[in-house]
Amino acid sequence: MISRLLGLTAGFLFAVSSTLVRMGLEYSTPLKAVFVTILVNVLLVGSAALMVGPPSSLDPTAVALFALAGVFAPAAAMLLSFLGISKLGVVVNQPILNLHPLFAVVFAFFMLHERVPPIVYASVLLIAVGMLMLTHQGRAAAAPIGALKRRFIALPLAAALFIGLSHNLRRLGLLSFNAPVFGAFVNLLASLALASLVLLLAARRPKLGWGALKVRRPSSGTSLFMLSGAASGVGQLLTFLAYSFGQVTLVAPLISLEPFFVVLISYFFLKGYEVITRSRLAGIALLLSGVWLIMTS
Repeated sequence: MISRLLGLTAGFLFAVSSTLVRMGLEYSTPLKAVFVTILVNVLLVGSAALMVGPPSSLDPTAVALFALAGVFAPAAAMLLSFLGISKLGVVVNQPILNLHPLFAVVFAFFMLHERVPPIVYASVLLIAVGMLMLTHQGRAAAAPIGALKRRFIALPLAAALFIGLSHNLRRLGLLSFNAPVFGAFVNLLASLALASLVLLLAARRPKLGWGALKVRRPSSGTSLFMLSGAASGVGQLLTFLAYSFGQVTLVAPLISLEPFFVVLISYFFLKGYEVITRSRLAGIALLLSGVWLIMTS
């Protein structure tokens, strides 16, 4: 139960982080959001790692797994997601991105050989369908599918795959080297390295035409990104702690509840950002049913 509670709390903190990023993007750029958020993640989790102290020994394989997980997510997944939004729009990008708990469960089945009762798989499906209904805004809000450059659908799809894979790499590393705080630090350090590389490349080659990744002058969005980094940094710590206790199949779907919490936070505290429709209410009902099944299984 502790792993599921940690995963649920992490999902809420990631939602707080996403909401702050959304507000900050009114003043700044996506690439800056990624870099500042992950930088604060590293500083926060690094401080926690110093307080806990270094592990008595190191497992090179586990360290490599933590680092590889960090390359996939949050860094690469965030960059691909922002690119997907710039090419496809939020309406198309987000439902595809929200498939990541399904990918996490599939990877867990084959990579970690996790086996759970059928009711758990049913709950994961309920959560995924509920998430799709929650983030889908109808045809009127999106451009006709024929007008989209279909190849760009690979961007959110790859981001979802990377997130699902990253969850499993973290768990795999923790199974052989159970040092969650250290693992989270290595994970985020690798993410920061990738984000820094992309930042430098975008700054030196503006003619690449990466649109959403263009670097601009610093703005007032920085403070919001720093707060976002604080929230997601704690979320990353809780994620690693959750995987040190429990299976990916039980934890990942709960962490993926971020969009649900985003809608609630925006609806109650950011009037005008979100509208609760009948379709969304139905999605919330399915989603909560799936959560209840996981929490009680």
